[in-house]
Amino acid sequence: MKIKNFLLLSLAAVAFAACDNISESERYGKDPVDVQKAKNVLIEDFTGQKCINCPKATDVIHELQGLYGEDHVIAVAIHGGALSLPETNPKGLATEQGKAYHEHWNVTTWPKGKIDRGENLEFTSWSAEVVKRLQMKPIVDLDLSGTTYDATSRKLNVAVKMTGNEAVEGKLQIWLIEDNIVLPQQMPDGSLNKNYVHNHVFRASVNDPYGTPVMVAKAASETKQFDYTLAEKYKPENMSVVAFVYNDAGGVLQVIKKKIQ
Repeated sequence: MKIKNFLLLSLAAVAFAACDNISESERYGKDPVDVQKAKNVLIEDFTGQKCINCPKATDVIHELQGLYGEDHVIAVAIHGGALSLPETNPKGLATEQGKAYHEHWNVTTWPKGKIDRGENLEFTSWSAEVVKRLQMKPIVDLDLSGTTYDATSRKLNVAVKMTGNEAVEGKLQIWLIEDNIVLPQQMPDGSLNKNYVHNHVFRASVNDPYGTPVMVAKAASETKQFDYTLAEKYKPENMSVVAFVYNDAGGVLQVIKKKIQ
């Protein structure tokens, strides 16, 4: 019996050591990232409430945000397409603009994602691409500290300050997202979770849906302001502004997020 117990303990120790040796760098194929010096990364998560594998994609996002922080890995869940429920349905989350984004980016299967406006990727490929993009230095810095919200009028003034670390030409895009929305979701085991908590859900575009053209010289700063009135169904205490600058050459150059309240 003593020999048997010894063998079991030895095997357990070997198994534990093998698991312990799977480091973060091995799991993600890169060395750990100093996110304080890196650019932030945008995940556009094309999803739907009738998509059984979409919760798995959400789990990948949560894991990445747990490793690097929600302010460094910024996700936006864009509902639309055949596996979504329209927001005209009291239990739906798909906006007309969300549907347009699915069509614009030719998303026909779910879940799919764009990392910093790259190609459409399966969720199993997101982690490696996020880590790669986190290695980069931002060529433009963004600041939303001047953004204000009036609870009485429900008017939001988004002020985005852009500072060029290099000369930048691209488009500034501003979205509103909402957390803690409890609505149904089909699950990977085929069941329906009627109380699924949906987070970082795309609600609206504050400016042009595909961005406002911007140019910022190196070491110079420019501020753009936009006004938006929140619909009554949105809960400002659960909402954030997501602002990012992108172009065709570099994808998303920088992205930031700020809570409305």
